[in-house]
Amino acid sequence: RYELAIDHYSTLLSPNAMASASLLAKARYGLGYAFYNTQQYDRALFNFKEFVNKTAKTDANYPDGLLRMADCQYVSKQYNEALATYRQVLQTTSPDKDYAHLQAGIILGIQRKYAEAQGALTQVVKNFPQSGYREEAFFQLAQLDFEQGKYAQAVTGYGRVIETNASSRFVPYAYMRRAASY
Repeated sequence: RYELAIDHYSTLLSPNAMASASLLAKARYGLGYAFYNTQQYDRALFNFKEFVNKTAKTDANYPDGLLRMADCQYVSKQYNEALATYRQVLQTTSPDKDYAHLQAGIILGIQRKYAEAQGALTQVVKNFPQSGYREEAFFQLAQLDFEQGKYAQAVTGYGRVIETNASSRFVPYAYMRRAASY
């Protein structure tokens, strides 16, 4: 199904199609998603970049295109670029700022910038109480403590994950990491 979408969008982007700039931008956005959903992240990244670079920041899909561009950079381990792009998302009207903060925190943790990572993850916990990413933010905060050898704090953090929602997908990992923290 996505392959068919890729074919149709590609046809629209061919030089013979003579489509308007607006339609070409929408095709890039759609093609980006088609490649993204088929895990062709390098090709998705190219199309999301084209969309973002040729679309007004006021376009309703601009923040989402920027977010998907950051996701493609992240998956490709282009961490500096992904972090910069997630931070750009935070400057938009995106309804997904909680996710952008989470991803920024994860990247900063990977880069061992623990204080900055903690700040980004704490944004999710404090400013987005209804976020679907809140549990992951709590887990990642405990991970930061674990990685820094702050095992007593990690035990408390993993305990919070376990006690907050027993059915969370993070609970088995929290039990395992908490046990390793003793």
